[in-house]
Amino acid sequence: VLGYGGNFIDAAAMVTKAALFDTKIQSVSVKCDGENEPEIIVSDDPYDVFSLDVNQLPLLITLYRARSEFIIDATGEEEACSICKLVLAISSKETVMVKQIGGSGSLHIESIKDAIDVGQEIGTNLQKQLLESLEKEKTIPKRKKCLF
Repeated sequence: VLGYGGNFIDAAAMVTKAALFDTKIQSVSVKCDGENEPEIIVSDDPYDVFSLDVNQLPLLITLYRARSEFIIDATGEEEACSICKLVLAISSKETVMVKQIGGSGSLHIESIKDAIDVGQEIGTNLQKQLLESLEKEKTIPKRKKCLF
């Protein structure tokens, strides 16, 4: 992510979720025979792996308040003009997991509720689109590597 506009933290959360989705972990087991120390056994089979379930990992949605409206994915100029920001961590089940309010301005409780509603809608759609894209990417055949 090397752009000037947009929120880096929101993008970093999305990239992290995508990376964890693609991560494969080697199978490990513990053998206890009762007499000796437990023995950790790592599978020799390179295909004996499992993936993490990232469905409940949240995405971050940052909303900036400018006048009476909220801006999502604000540019640097929009951030500078905003009076405050609200950061939401939204899970795929539309659950708001974290709320953080920052900036020099204040928010009325109704504004916060409205922002949470917008953030939940955007976050849920973003979660769905990201997971669909990642699942679709898994079905693309791998190209053979050409080594010189």
